[in-house]
Amino acid sequence: NQIEREGGLFNNWVTFLLFLNFLFSLSFLFYQSLLQQGYTEAIPFKHPAAVLLYALVLIVSYYLIKFLIMIFAGWIFKTMRPTESVLRTTLIVYQFAGIVIFPLLVVNFYNPTPWILTIAWIILLLLVLYKLIRISFIGLGMGGFSAYHLILYLCTIEIAPLLFILKFTDNIITS
Repeated sequence: NQIEREGGLFNNWVTFLLFLNFLFSLSFLFYQSLLQQGYTEAIPFKHPAAVLLYALVLIVSYYLIKFLIMIFAGWIFKTMRPTESVLRTTLIVYQFAGIVIFPLLVVNFYNPTPWILTIAWIILLLLVLYKLIRISFIGLGMGGFSAYHLILYLCTIEIAPLLFILKFTDNIITS
């Protein structure tokens, strides 16, 4: 809340570095999960750096497209202030996720155990649920914004792309 009151989150270089930490941590989490489950053999390119880079490119593309769609929708519907609030909340939650997940990934890299990755995924899931609840409060706090439109937004912008990516990844791995 204090960061939202003070503003300036988007102009800070630490914000950019912490978001990069999240992107790298998330791609490394995907890579370690694939490695631990034995799915790296199903991927067309075998070099670990290529798999990690592929995951990073997919994740960066996903978040870039998502943020651009959110900004465009905020501009079209003249709701830039709530859109900026949603973007701020999203960035803060993801920055925190990167900070929390990174040490778990380092420990798992040197001592691979399935429960560490499970804890990392659970933390990430809980933080995403927290983000969805915060976004819901932002949307419901707007005047003239119905719960139906909020649910529609959450399904189309937040949940459906993740389900599409999971299905796409499953198709690549199983083929």
